[in-house]
Amino acid sequence: MLTDQLHQKISENAGLVDAEGAFPEQEFAWIAEAGLLAETIAGPENYPVKTASVLQLLKKMGSANLAVGRVYEGHVNALQLIDLYGNELQKKHWFEEVKTGKKLFSVWNTQANDGIKIHDLGDGFYRLEGSKTFCSGSGWIDRPLITGELISPDKKGWQMCIIPTENVKPVAIDSSFWKPFGMRASASFKMDFTGIELQEKDLLGKPDQYYGQPYFSGGAIRFAAVQLGGAEAIFSETQKFLRMLGRTDDAFQRARIAEMAYLIESGNLW
Repeated sequence: MLTDQLHQKISENAGLVDAEGAFPEQEFAWIAEAGLLAETIAGPENYPVKTASVLQLLKKMGSANLAVGRVYEGHVNALQLIDLYGNELQKKHWFEEVKTGKKLFSVWNTQANDGIKIHDLGDGFYRLEGSKTFCSGSGWIDRPLITGELISPDKKGWQMCIIPTENVKPVAIDSSFWKPFGMRASASFKMDFTGIELQEKDLLGKPDQYYGQPYFSGGAIRFAAVQLGGAEAIFSETQKFLRMLGRTDDAFQRARIAEMAYLIESGNLW
């Protein structure tokens, strides 16, 4: 649970980390300490995980700091994909890394023309070639879940894999790619995975399962929840600003506030 106290700490620190190349490292240390990295992992005490609870958590995270919310949503997304498509050994291993190792996961699917290819080398080994773009948390994510075209004599398709970052060579980061107008501290850079070698146990699910419905399209509601939290924070600050200016009785401002209010409420009803 994201307590009001932790929410306030993250919110108050947001301005200090809002810079290109920055990352909310302290915030994720607080999140890990509070047990929130494992909050959405199903267990005896919270099975099944309630979607509404996850969305409320993401919204509250986004209202504190959108960059934190963006990275945290990627972590939640990765854990859901593991729960959906991982085998029992993989689930046990990766979930334990979150619970006791405080590992931060993410999902990086976006790419340009030099996208990822996963070459089957035989005997359960694979080599990556290519890059991903908009990799939120570049250089900070412990277990990035990336996707790519599997090139193998036995199977083909869009394959998920999870990179054990400390066991592979360093991934090249291109920070010049990131030219943001907002969420600057999400460090969403381009990363070149060429030459990274993986094993069979690092591959998640079967080819093309990543696009399985309704989970792929339905997953948009998670980042929408984060953004709704940001909208609520802007709404609150706008009201404070108008009160400070003494313009709360202005008819035009009241109309604008009313429009913001019903749009935010519409988002909450979704």
